[in-house]
Amino acid sequence: MVFTLFLLLFLLLKTNCSTFQDCESECIFEPVKLISTNIGSFPKCAKVCSFLKIDHSSNLTHEQLTEAFKNLETLVGGLEIVNATFTDVKFLNSLTRIEANTSPVRISNNEKMIELGMVNLTTVITYNFAVSGNKEMTVLNLPKLQIVDCQLSPCKPVISMWNNNQNFCMTTEEMKVFLLNNRIEQFYVNSKVCEPAGDNMKTCKMPEVGCEELVGNLEIGPNFDTKTVNSLKIIYGSLLVRNSTLDDLSCLGNLTHIAQFGGNGTKANSPLLDYKLLVPVVKIQKDMKSIKMANLKRIVTSVWNAVNIRDENDWELENGNETCAANQYALFQKTPQNAPRSFDGLSC
Repeated sequence: MVFTLFLLLFLLLKTNCSTFQDCESECIFEPVKLISTNIGSFPKCAKVCSFLKIDHSSNLTHEQLTEAFKNLETLVGGLEIVNATFTDVKFLNSLTRIEANTSPVRISNNEKMIELGMVNLTTVITYNFAVSGNKEMTVLNLPKLQIVDCQLSPCKPVISMWNNNQNFCMTTEEMKVFLLNNRIEQFYVNSKVCEPAGDNMKTCKMPEVGCEELVGNLEIGPNFDTKTVNSLKIIYGSLLVRNSTLDDLSCLGNLTHIAQFGGNGTKANSPLLDYKLLVPVVKIQKDMKSIKMANLKRIVTSVWNAVNIRDENDWELENGNETCAANQYALFQKTPQNAPRSFDGLSC
């Protein structure tokens, strides 16, 4: 906690000294809150420096904001849209890049907002990207988003996608922006995975030959056709191996990520905020000779990388064919060393 406060103070001081040097003087917007009396002075530049906040008291229409931001491509400083009544933020459609190293990018508690709809946004540089508390929001609609990160060391971005509509979902492309960035270690995400597009042959809801991303849980049991998972790289759900005749998990040699952020991976009638259900459980049968998955890089859950690995028949891994430490290495040899993990409910 103390370290975090010192980090934020350091970043704030660094930004205050340098941020607005990135803009021409006529492209700097000093007021923190955008309101009806100052919107006329918002710069017409493609790159604007401003700690920009819009809320219920801004007294601005969607049309006014669309006109004010029509030339805006890069925002340097920060962005907060909170307690507003807009159904989306498409008035920022021209925006492609947000540079807010020491400020959050926060779109929260907007009671009527159903999506972001920033269809040209590719890059968000911030220590905290939060889209939370928007009770009607069901999708992000950020189709071009590629990077969410922060540039100042030792900053590592925090992702918060929490407490939106119970049907809120992210596409697999949006999820991969966060999942594949190992610098993002803290996830506060409660989201389903949006229904895969029918023409996307690499994404499936049931294992099939050629599928690379499975939306749903994977169960490997008797007479399982291993060819259906040979190409699999990402599981958005849990992994269960029981009653199979496999000696090892070499069929999952291409698997790199297992991710479960609530929604799809929970039981059908379970509350989404039950932390026990949000942890992905990797269950391995006791006669498996090796549980090594050669390319597994990360198991991520909305409970900060928490992983609970148990045997289906209460077999204690440390008394089996491999030691607890060996199993830990087999599963996590490529994952961040600070990722919490346990075996049979115990830490190695």
